[in-house]
Order: sequence, then C-alpha cells, then structure tokens
Amino acid sequence: MKNTVKDYFTPGELAKLTGISKQILLYYDKNNIFSPSFVDDNGYRYYSLSQYFSLEILITMRKLDIPLQDIMFYLKNKNLHDLKKIYTLKLHEYQDKIKQLQQYESALAKRLMRLEKIESIRLNQIMLSEQSEELYYRSADIPLSITPKKRILKIAEYMLPHLRSKLLEDCVIGFQLNKDEFIQCQKLSKYNIFIQTVDM
Repeated sequence: MKNTVKDYFTPGELAKLTGISKQILLYYDKNNIFSPSFVDDNGYRYYSLSQYFSLEILITMRKLDIPLQDIMFYLKNKNLHDLKKIYTLKLHEYQDKIKQLQQYESALAKRLMRLEKIESIRLNQIMLSEQSEELYYRSADIPLSITPKKRILKIAEYMLPHLRSKLLEDCVIGFQLNKDEFIQCQKLSKYNIFIQTVDM
C-alpha cells in the first residue's frame, strides 16, 4: 500500500487544494457525504485523484445552497442529466427570489415616497387634490362607542390577508370620517377604514 499512497491525496493536501478545512472533510466523511477512497491500517484516510473533481462540484453546490440530499444523490450516481436537473431547479429558484426581491424593492420605494409626502404635509390646513380613479375596499362602520380593542380587531380583519401574504404588497390604509360630522365640527361617532392594494 505504501507504494501507491503517492497516487492519493491526504486530507490535508485535498483541503489545501480546495480551500476548505480538514474538519469539513471529516464532517463529510462521518455523514457519508464524501468519503475517502480508502483508510489504511493505521486509520489514515486517502482520497483518489479523481475525487478532487467531485469535491470541487460538491463545494460549488454548497455555495449555491443546494440541499445535501441532492448533492449526495449526484455524487452517488454522477449522472450528467441529474446534475443539469439540479442546477436548473436551483436557477428557477433564484429567478423566483429575484422577482420577489424586485417586488420588495418597488413596494419599499413607494412607501418611502409616501413617507416623504407625509413629512411635507402641514397639519394646520386642509389640502384638496384631484386624484385618478382608484379602487378601495371599505370596512363597515366602526363606532367609536366600542372599546379600542374591538376597533383594532375590526381593522385587523381587513389587514390580515395582507399580513399573511408572502409578498410585501404596497398596501395603503386610511380612515374615512363621517362627512356631515366633520364639516359641522360635531363629535365623531364612527369611522370606516379603507384599503387600497396596488400591484397585486
């Protein structure tokens, strides 16, 4: 066996060649992910020269956050079709994540613009402006005679679908006051909430 050891890599050599630690190699071995070609009578582990290329693929797959189960399946079969399928599925996953991040970016940009507009509003005057037609969802009347907790519960009913959504929707919420009570400066008895959802 000593005559053939020179044709194999030790864990230290293979770790240095691939930029990973010997501890990671040991972890892969203990978990049957990537094991040495043979172990001699003294317990020294040796990797075949061709295993360098398998480890290179393993490292690449881990960087791509491919599940260990898929990696183990490929390393066991080493089928080019399987590798292509794994990479294709991961590519689609990243494309979906990119779309989601772009949606988050758009929603956050709109929220920042809205906050900037709010900062410029003067609180001691009423501002009227003409807006394009939009669709809003309005709640039933929420009487001020009920407890604050019950009022929040009613608001939460309308907000729940947006909070449950995996996407960050550009959700606009506001309060609608009774026109006559407001104009006549009467004590408000009720209000409604309205929700406008954009880019569903």
